[in-house]
Amino acid sequence: MRRWWLSLALCEACLFPSLDDFSASDSGIDAADATFFDVGGDAVGDASNDADAATRFCASHPAAIFCDDFDDAGTVSPSWTVQNLSGDASLSIVQDQPVSLPNVARSTVAATTNSSEANIGRKVSIASGQTLTFGAAVRADDWPAGPYASLTSIYTDQTHAASLVLGYNNKSPLFVVDDADGGSSTYAVALPQSGWFRFAYVLAVSGSTSTIDFLVDGQTAIGGPKSGPPIPSSFVTVYLGIYATNYSSQIAWSFDDTYAEVK
Repeated sequence: MRRWWLSLALCEACLFPSLDDFSASDSGIDAADATFFDVGGDAVGDASNDADAATRFCASHPAAIFCDDFDDAGTVSPSWTVQNLSGDASLSIVQDQPVSLPNVARSTVAATTNSSEANIGRKVSIASGQTLTFGAAVRADDWPAGPYASLTSIYTDQTHAASLVLGYNNKSPLFVVDDADGGSSTYAVALPQSGWFRFAYVLAVSGSTSTIDFLVDGQTAIGGPKSGPPIPSSFVTVYLGIYATNYSSQIAWSFDDTYAEVK
């Protein structure tokens, strides 16, 4: 898998976009999908409310390829067809202030001088004319500045992807999209520094090309749909979890209520 820190270059064009004129609807998210972004009162409420929240979340996505709230078992669901664990990293199911009771998944990379990863993935079939929406509720538990870390990606093959980079020698997140010509486009992204928030990719496929948007709490974080990675086949793979290199202290993120849907 290609890692962004090998080729990422910052540029003057990587400015924070205005979010005033964009919303979930601008990326083709309908009203039912928009309920995904409502963390609000669902987060860390009483037990009955949280149980209802989990039911509402997956019930509102009946067409989802999968919907995982991590609440049915103490290990990662087999719905995730890929699990990458390497170096000083771990992936665990814990009970720690979930969006929906009782569990969250947590990806952790300990302080290391090497590259380490703890992430899960799912291969998804998508055809021309279809749109993939993939998202989750996420929370930064330990987020120090470091040389490079990513939290989530969609790979269209082994060398082309769109990825959320948590920092490149800093804590200034970037959304990075591989171009067909071997280059990449980068967009600055504003993320909450604490507490739960929801992200979603919206990948629209047209032949061997695509457009992509990245939403944070229902609002575009990159100024609306952009040219996406090339689509060389009818499959893409979505990933969630940390890849980090050369961090001097632990980095850890939790996630809950994740789903993928193709329309």
